Amino acid sequence: MDNPSAARFALGFAGLVIAIAVPCIEGIRNPARWVVFGVVALAAAQSIVVAYPGLTGEGPPLRAYVQMNLGERQRAVEADGSPAPYLDAIAKVRPGEVTVFDRTAELPYYAWPFDLSRDAQRIADDVTAAHARQVVDDPRVRMLIVGDDTVTGEIMRADPRFAYQFHCHTGTCAVYLRR
Repeated sequence: MDNPSAARFALGFAGLVIAIAVPCIEGIRNPARWVVFGVVALAAAQSIVVAYPGLTGEGPPLRAYVQMNLGERQRAVEADGSPAPYLDAIAKVRPGEVTVFDRTAELPYYAWPFDLSRDAQRIADDVTAAHARQVVDDPRVRMLIVGDDTVTGEIMRADPRFAYQFHCHTGTCAVYLRR
């Protein structure tokens, strides 16, 4: 597993096992029940020991999060790797300014700061070149997360008012900031 958040996909299986096991264990007499519970507890503990290294992903070890402050945890790791480039870019968006993103932004929550103090807007999938130009020309638009293969992306690459920051970790989008 390369991502700590991927553990959520396996939790349903554990819940299913518990839901099936409880009625089965109900039929076992008292002394044997404690043996079964003991074996299950040992198996669970052993599974945690075996699984722990795989749950750490590319960020710091899970035990390190306990001693991190909020800012350090926010920069550590997200579903798409380190969010540091997005956090650095969104920190440059001032009050009253807007982040705009399109369908290529696989994780659109990067368009907002963690405290949701800045607005973000999604560009429609069927945006015309004229409307994309209006978006780019809007002085409130400070940050754009747009795809290389989109109308807005084509306009962005040709617009000297915006500086390319970085390409999205996955997908075809790139991040631009108004100079």
